[in-house]
Amino acid sequence: MKKKLDVFNFFFSSAAVVILIGVIAKILEWPSQDLLITVGLSIEAVVFGLSSIRFIEVSKNEQAATEKTLTKMVDKLNPSQTNQNEPELEKKSEPTVLQKIQAENYSISKFEKLKMVNVSADFYFQSEWFMLSEDDYLSLQKLIVTLFGKNLPAKSEYLFLKNSPIQLPDYSFEELVLIKPTTVSHENISLLLKAFKLAKFQNFLSNLIMTESQDGITIRNRKKSELQVYYSKTSVVAKYIETHYAKKLVQAPLMPAIETLIPLRDNDLIRYLIDDIKIKDLGKLTDLIEQLKLASGELQLLLISKIGSIEFNTSTKKELNILAVLVKALLNLKDKTLASKTLNKALTLKIDPETSIELDDVIYFDGDLVYFGDQNEYSLHLDELFSAEDRGLISYFENVMELLTATEIGDGDALRKLFGLNTFNSKDDLYTKISRIIKIKQNGKPKGGQIAFNLLHKQYSS
Repeated sequence: MKKKLDVFNFFFSSAAVVILIGVIAKILEWPSQDLLITVGLSIEAVVFGLSSIRFIEVSKNEQAATEKTLTKMVDKLNPSQTNQNEPELEKKSEPTVLQKIQAENYSISKFEKLKMVNVSADFYFQSEWFMLSEDDYLSLQKLIVTLFGKNLPAKSEYLFLKNSPIQLPDYSFEELVLIKPTTVSHENISLLLKAFKLAKFQNFLSNLIMTESQDGITIRNRKKSELQVYYSKTSVVAKYIETHYAKKLVQAPLMPAIETLIPLRDNDLIRYLIDDIKIKDLGKLTDLIEQLKLASGELQLLLISKIGSIEFNTSTKKELNILAVLVKALLNLKDKTLASKTLNKALTLKIDPETSIELDDVIYFDGDLVYFGDQNEYSLHLDELFSAEDRGLISYFENVMELLTATEIGDGDALRKLFGLNTFNSKDDLYTKISRIIKIKQNGKPKGGQIAFNLLHKQYSS
């Protein structure tokens, strides 16, 4: 056997020897130390540079990568057909992808049966729906075709679809477009809602409208102006909706499975009606107040707050209609004390261009004298406490109550109670009103009678 000198190894090792001698020279401080190290490292650099250049033999691969990938895919779909003898495979010519697909009826038959050779437009797939029973799934297949024109795979195909290396698209609810208005049975609606719940379709009713009909439940596409609502004929707002929202609010079929899916129901529906109403539409507003007689006080107060505050001009009386609506709503409240306080905050009377008054300004005392002491030994006349103008303010509110009585929204007694004029002011009430007048009208400077009243009230108040 002929031997050949390894040139690279010779220079590599020789350079290492020179470097080692140079290191010894460095330690012993020989004169040639730097030369030896420099020569050795230079040889090493040249050897390393030349050794980095290598040539390898490359065999040409006749088969494209995509074909290999498809071949592996076919092998995975049909593991029983895969040849386990690797050495023999190397010897034999490997079949082409076309030959393998033609030899396999399993994959092609599955795709043809599912109409998925090109993933057809009418194919639809939701893995969660395979959890349904056989009967329910068959019914759902027919229902989806009837409503949306989509074909579901047979339930027996689940394992194939699950284990297939071909990744199916993510099908969403938006791809289910109703073909035409269709009437189906209550049972089919329950099944459809069950399937949509399994697939976690949260807002599917945002595009659809369901209505009760003689033959079942009709499903149709929702118009832009329509909203699906849920209420019964006995609801407090049923008549109101049928009168004012016949084309906008569509009543849903009365099914518990549907009720939970519709946001506009119960109190939320009433809140929507309150929020949607325009205060200028007095007829509609009055009708809603009448319908909400039996609603909760919270909802009634929400409607009252929508009306807001009113400044009634006693000369023009142009705000009488809206004031009548407000008073009507307040009279419906069961909590009469709360109703009275609400009116007190909401209503002011404009008695002249410069002056507005409130119910807190009204003096309504039984008699002209205010007595103090255990045996009423001290007394003050109201004229010492209030001006004639202040004592006459009550007449403005009494005139307003007469106007409201004429509108037949309530009797006189109910109105006086609402306005807080059914009982006379107490001494505590007078004290509060005097303090208010001193602060607002007298710039914090009390009169003599007012000072005396405050001192007596402080001494003899219980």
